Formats: sequence, structure tokens, C-alpha cells
Amino acid sequence: MIEQFLAIVRNTLFESIRQPIMLVLLLVGAILIVLSNLLAGFTMENDQKMFIDIGLATVFLFGALLASFIATSVLTREIENKTALTVVSKPVSRTIYVLGKYAGVAIAMIIGVLFLGFVFLLVEQHQVIETVRDPVHAPVIVFGVVAFLLGTAVGIWSNYFYNKAFPSTFIVITTFLLGLAYVLSLMFDAGFRWQDPTESFRPQLILALIVLVSAALILTAIAFTASTRVGQVMTLCITLGMFLFGLLSDAIFGAPMAQLEQTWSKRVEALPAERTNGPSLATIGQEIDIADLRAWMRDVRRDEAATQREVAELELQESVAEQRMLRERNPEEETAEDFDIRIRNLIEREEEAIAREYESRVTRIDDDIDAIELPLETNEIAVRVDQARIFRLITDEFSVETDRVLRAYPPAIAAVRQPQERFVHAACRVGYAIVPNFQVMLLSDAVTQSHRIPPSYVLRTVMYGVIQILLYLSLAIMLFQKREVG
Repeated sequence: MIEQFLAIVRNTLFESIRQPIMLVLLLVGAILIVLSNLLAGFTMENDQKMFIDIGLATVFLFGALLASFIATSVLTREIENKTALTVVSKPVSRTIYVLGKYAGVAIAMIIGVLFLGFVFLLVEQHQVIETVRDPVHAPVIVFGVVAFLLGTAVGIWSNYFYNKAFPSTFIVITTFLLGLAYVLSLMFDAGFRWQDPTESFRPQLILALIVLVSAALILTAIAFTASTRVGQVMTLCITLGMFLFGLLSDAIFGAPMAQLEQTWSKRVEALPAERTNGPSLATIGQEIDIADLRAWMRDVRRDEAATQREVAELELQESVAEQRMLRERNPEEETAEDFDIRIRNLIEREEEAIAREYESRVTRIDDDIDAIELPLETNEIAVRVDQARIFRLITDEFSVETDRVLRAYPPAIAAVRQPQERFVHAACRVGYAIVPNFQVMLLSDAVTQSHRIPPSYVLRTVMYGVIQILLYLSLAIMLFQKREVG
């Protein structure tokens, strides 16, 4: 079974990268990325940020186009040519056939996105030329052009002497050479002088590209699933439609859900103590488990306290960093030993104060929650909390955005919802789960705003992509089981 799977993967991979449309899309994408360097020079502020926005968006868009054209043609063409019938008529299960086909296309997609990604990294390494005084990054130009020329030469040589397809040879060889060119360009400055590679290496861009690869593989799974039942034109429409829906997922599904939840929370907050008809604190209190309500309130309040503690600890770190910077500017005002002792005492004193404040807050929270009894009050089932979002910057600084969020006890929300609202909310949740949220996978804003992309976020996003891929592949297997291939 493994040999059959690997054979299907190998044949599909070669078939995918041999397609002329893949070579055309990669070359057009590479040209647009290079031209983006010139177009980004017309902004009024930071041109490099504009290029990163345009470059990552170009990689993402052409990844979607590659998925649409490559994945749709592989299975559809084999069904039309009766090749699929020949394979499944042998002792090869349809599940192995579908998984092998997808794996082959996925590897081809990874190669294609890496091709565009290395072009983007090389052009980003060059930097946008904002003035005539800005130097041209000679290593980037030399290594990049040499990579393309060598890839072209190897492709022509292999095609002429060994009868190998030019597109596949050119794509594979050039992708490797572009990666090598990027690594070499990190070792030299604009004047071809040796430098520490870590000085210009930006791991944030690598993490952003890894997430884009996940997005491309999700689109590949969507295109592959659609191609099991419909033709190539309809598959293209479905894939591009899902791509657009995925970019607007928060607006189409997330925003209505959040709006409904806030509406329900406001209704809970406005509940009267008693009412003849309709929900009230008295009627809801009869159906509420006090222990569960206390546990919910404790989680909400402790999360708020923990966030405030984290903000205080970050502010302490920033204060210590500022003091160290001042010490470096005026080293004669205080000896290094006295400075270290003072900073150590400061950190210990402030950390103890933060810990005491947190423990005091938790104690007050527990006392307030233990006092919750029937009859209920509005502030016991609807609470406004400070929800802080902490952004860690590449410069080892941080920024905090705080929102005052209204949260209501879920069983109380269930009592104030209208049936049609419940249906809309459920439909949005289903749509939000089925349609991939590509907005969380385009990390250009995080990179351009100097927000550090945590590896944990990348891992969660990749796992989200894996779940989406498994979902669509399962659907593809089910749809292909009864597909007529003869």
C-alpha cells in the first residue's frame, strides 16, 4: 500500500510541475514581486512596509491561483482521459488514490510557494530605493540573476539532451538556487563586504511565509475536493470563491456573531428584577446553578486580573530597560556594581508589589463571588471586564490595547435569545468553521507594525490548517467513492 501511495505521489508531482501554467504563474508572480519594489517607492512614509504588504499579498494571491489551476486539472484530466479508471481498477483503493494525488499536488504547491517566497525574500533584502543616494544591493542582484540564468540553462540542457520537461526542471532547480542566493545575500552588504548573516536576517518573514504555505495547502485541498465532482471551470470558481470568502470570513461570519453576542449580553445586563411576561432575574435565578455561575464569574475575573498582572510585569521590564539605557549613556554617574544592586533591589521590590496586588485582587474576587446568592443581581450575571491585547514588538518593547468588554453568563444568554437570532448565530458558527479564515494567515500587518510573531501562533495556525485540510480531504474521499470514472 505504501509503494502504491508513493508511486501515485511521484507521478502526480511530476505531472503537476510539468504543467506550463505553473511556470507561467510563477514567472508572472516573480515579475510582479520585483516590480513591487519599484512601485513601493512612491509612499509618503515607510516604503519598505508598503513593499512587504504588496509582496506577501502577491505570494498569497499567486498561491491561490496555483492551487486553482494545478489541483483542479490533475484529477479532472485523469477522469476525462480514463487514467483514473485504469488505476482504481487495479488493487488500489480510492482512498489511497485521492490521498496520493493530493500529496503530490501539495508538494508541487510547496515548491511553487517557495519559489515565490525566495524571490520575495531576495527583493526584501535589497530594500526599496527611496532616494538616488540609496545604494543598489549588488549581492542580491548578482545572486538572483545568476540563480535564474543557471536554472534556465539547466532546464534547456536537460530538455535538449535528456528530453526532460523544461518547466519541471527549471522550477525545481531555480527554487533551490533562489534559496541558496538568499542565504548568500545575507552574508554580504550592499557593497559586497562580508557581514554577519544575522544582521539582515528577518525570521518574522520566514514565519509569515510558513503560514502562507499552510493557506496555500488549504486552498489546494478545497480545489481538489471540488474537482472530485465538478469540472475544471466550476472548480476554479469554487476555489476562488472560497479564497474570497476566506479573506472576508471575519466580516461575513465573525462580525455578525460578535454583534449578536454583545446584543444578548446587553439584554442580560438590562434584565429587570421581576417581570410578568418574559425573562427576569427572578425567573432566570430559578434555573441557574449557583456553583456553575460562581465558577464562570471566577474564571472571567481571574483572567482579567492575570492580564493586568502581565501588563504590570511588562511595564517593569520596560522600566528596567530604560534605566539600563540611561546607565550606558552616563556610565560615570554610578558604578556598575551599585547599578546592578539598585536594579536588583528594584526588580525584587516591584515584583513583590505586583504579586501582592494580584493576590489581593484574587482574594477580593473570591470574596465577591462567594457572596453570590439568590436573588441575583444584574452585575452577577453580566460583567464588564478590561480585555487587554498585548503586542510584543521586535524591538523588545510592547504595546497594549485595552477594550471594555461586556460578558454575560451563557445560561442567562440562552434565556434572552430569539429563535431567529439563535439560527443566524448557529449558521455563522458553521460558516466560520467550514470556510477557512485566511485573514489570520496573512501576517503582513504584524510584520510591518513590528509586532513579534510568536512561534506558538504559527504552530496554532498550522494546526488549524491541518484540521481544515483533513476536513476537506475527508469530504473529497467521500465524494470520490461513488464517482463514475469510466
